[in-house]
Amino acid sequence: MTLLHVTDLHLHPRWFEWLAESAPAHDVLCISGDLLSADSPTPHARQVERVLGWLHRISSPMVICSGNHDLEHDDRHERWLPAWWLRDLAGPRVAVDGDTLEWCALRIHAVGCTTHPKGAPADVWVAHAPPSGLAVGRRAYGFDDGDPDLDEAAARHRPSMILSGHIHEPATWWERRDGIVHINPGRVAHGRFPNHVLVDWDRRTAHRVCDSMPGATCEIATWSAPEEPAATACLEV
Repeated sequence: MTLLHVTDLHLHPRWFEWLAESAPAHDVLCISGDLLSADSPTPHARQVERVLGWLHRISSPMVICSGNHDLEHDDRHERWLPAWWLRDLAGPRVAVDGDTLEWCALRIHAVGCTTHPKGAPADVWVAHAPPSGLAVGRRAYGFDDGDPDLDEAAARHRPSMILSGHIHEPATWWERRDGIVHINPGRVAHGRFPNHVLVDWDRRTAHRVCDSMPGATCEIATWSAPEEPAATACLEV
């Protein structure tokens, strides 16, 4: 059972093309939010249209949660609305905000950016921001940008793994706290492909690959309870 985890795609056409080519090689594609880009001059509705078009080309099972860039602003009432547009993708093989995909005996839950209360019983959560107090949610300059609302939910439901994003340059890409493995691939804005993590659920391994010209840096984490994960690094040309 393998999971392909990507995050913070921010309307990058080449990265969505890469997903269409790469996702079929894995059992489930997990996208932890920010598919759109609030910084783009492209109108929100047009961004949604483009992203839905790209994702409808992918036939693989998917779990997709919303990020802060995926929300739509209600100017009249000065509030952010949930990413209802993701429901266009929902189905037996695709879980979006609030849904749980059961695939190969694995339960994967999509935690919506605006969902309250957060979380549900599942083996894996896909959430935009990781819980607070973690190195995967701490920016390079030290600011903790994790989600405090996810702390209590994680302690209550106890997923085995939380796949997240939001912090583009996290202090570390993985860690383990209270028996939960947390993973954030990070983001290299001008990469030829998105940073991604390949999780082999059966072997308890995770490979993070990021574009670092002229090659691709690959880091490996392994875990098996009750030991802490161990990591090595290699370079793929």
